[in-house]
Parts: sequence; C-alpha cells; structure tokens
Amino acid sequence: MKMVNLNKTNQFIFWTFIILLVLITNQYFSLEQVFLNGGRDGKDYFSISNYAPEFSKDLPAHKSWRFFYPFLLGIVSKIFNFDIFLVYQLTAILIIINFIYLLNKRVFINNNFFENFIFISCILFNPYFFRYFISLPLLINDLIFIYGTLYLILFLKKERLCYLIIGLIIMCFARQESIFFIISMIICKIIFRKSSMFSNKHFYVSLFITTLIFSLNIYYSINSSLSDFGSFSDGGRFALFNFNYSLVEFLIFILYLFFPFLLITVIIFFNHKKFFENLAFKFKEEKIIFILVLSILIITPAIIAGPEISGKNILRLSSLTIIFFTYLTYLFVGKLKLSWSFNLVFFLIVFIFLQHPTYSKSKLFEIFLN
Repeated sequence: MKMVNLNKTNQFIFWTFIILLVLITNQYFSLEQVFLNGGRDGKDYFSISNYAPEFSKDLPAHKSWRFFYPFLLGIVSKIFNFDIFLVYQLTAILIIINFIYLLNKRVFINNNFFENFIFISCILFNPYFFRYFISLPLLINDLIFIYGTLYLILFLKKERLCYLIIGLIIMCFARQESIFFIISMIICKIIFRKSSMFSNKHFYVSLFITTLIFSLNIYYSINSSLSDFGSFSDGGRFALFNFNYSLVEFLIFILYLFFPFLLITVIIFFNHKKFFENLAFKFKEEKIIFILVLSILIITPAIIAGPEISGKNILRLSSLTIIFFTYLTYLFVGKLKLSWSFNLVFFLIVFIFLQHPTYSKSKLFEIFLN
C-alpha cells in the first residue's frame, strides 16, 4: 500500500484540522455538569483553586496531596481576573496541542507521516484522552501526569538528564503514582547491574526531586485535608481481595481495564508476526523492561482496588499508561504492515470513539438506542 507523506506546512494544516474537528464537536459542560458527568474528583481540585493562595479546607487527603496544579491555576485566574473554570479549559487545550507536537516531532519518528498518525491516534483518540479532558478539564492532574510520561519516553530515547528531570517534576506534582519511577529504576539497576542505563546520578537526582516535591505535597495536605482517606483506607485500596463483587462485575471490570488500549490491540493483531518476533528479540532491552515495570506498577493500585472501589474509573486510571503502551507497540512493530482491512477496522474504531455519547455532540448512539 502506497504511503502518504506531508511536508511541514501540510502537517500543520492537517493537525490544525484534527484539533478543530474535535474542539468544534466536543461537549463543553458547565461546572455543575462536570461534577455530574464523571468529574467528581474535580470538585476538590476546584476548591484548591478557589482558596488559593490560602489552604483549602476539609479535603480528602489523597486529593489535597495533588494540590500544585489546581493551586497554580487558581493563582493565575486571580492575577489575570479570569474565571477559574475557563483557565482549566484553556490549559487543557494548550497541553493537548503541545502533546500532539511532541508526539509527532520527538516520539514517533518514522519517515512516513501516515504511520506516525496511526500511533498518535492510539493516544489522541483514546476515548479517555482528548475529548475527555476537554469536557472534564478539572481532572487536569491526570492529563498533566500523562504529559509527564511523555518526557520520560524522551529521556529513554535521548538519555538526556534534562528530560528525566522535567518528566519527574511534572509527574510528582500530579499524582502519587510517580513514586513508581524510582522503584522501577531500582528494579532495573538490580537486573542489569553495571550495564544499566541508569547511573547513580540518575538515581540521586530522582530521589532528591521526589523527596522534595512529595514533602511539599504532604505539607499542603496536612494543612488542608481531613484526617482520614475514606474509601482509600487500607481496606479500600485492597478491595479486590474482599470479593464483594460478582463474576460478571469482575469481567466487566477487566474489559474496562483494556478498553483504552483497543486501537493498540488492532495494530498488534494486524502486525502480530513482527510484534511477537521483536517481542522475543527486544525484551532483554532495559528500556523495554523499565517501561513495562513502570506501567504495571502505575495500573496496579487501580486494579487491586477492584470493581467495588475503582469501578468504571479503571478506564481513566489505565489511560495513565497510554503513552507507555503505545510506545512499546511502536518499538515492537516498527514499520507497520498496512492494508485496506487494517485501515477499515482501525479508522472505524477511531470514528466510533469520536462519537462518545457523553463527551461529543454526536447523536449517533442515541439513534441506535432509539
């Protein structure tokens, strides 16, 4: 199948069209609608922004710990006299635009633009990414955490310390799962010993950044939160092992876990021979092991919380690793084997994802339901 390539000007026009297409067809909720349509966590983040520069009050401890970005957006809104919710919306859009630029220019670097677009689509059209964060901008911490993982990929590609520092700072202020970076690094240093790509300098710099930022996060949390973690107590965190769910509920939970990776699955299915050949060949590479270990550790807390606590939230939480798993697929597949059948299946799923019944203006699902 003949490949299509575009010069820089045409690429700019293409991505501008894609961004405008999503923005024009997206649902834009009011603040109250955000809380009703999947953004309940955002209520606490909005409270942090509203109280800034003072401490917020009576927040769940694990939410107040993630104070930095809501706090910063609250400060910006007050300095420029902008509506807080509008600041969240504009920030989400700007981050996603920069996301697309970095993915296209720095991460997926094939000689063919169409192949790059295929891999970027796995992230961009994930139903819990572009549309989701535009409709629910108060969940900014999740978006920024994913943005931080992009810089970790750049670090693994370029092995430049600056990318590690940028990525880790971004992630540490966003979510507690950033601690798994150091754990994954230690595991790799134990496995690969002196041949490890991670030097003692990498470890000490990472430890310093994590300790400093976590201390700031804890300080804010102590001064603004409730004393308990509610459903996120020890029992809630390991609710999977309470077995307070049926087999059907568990199977649905597992389907939710893998649903954000459906486009990746299509790529693997149509390129399975090359994928599994490279899997056996490249699996010994340290960066592969590191990405895989880190991804599993990030997802694990949501899995062990089980259907009772994580529930449908597993869709959003598993999406935190979408860049990692897409990049692994890119490494294992390499040059794509494209065909009319692949294009049909892949872009049909993209089209369906773009018709999200909650976050898009499309009435397609309503027509089928009626």
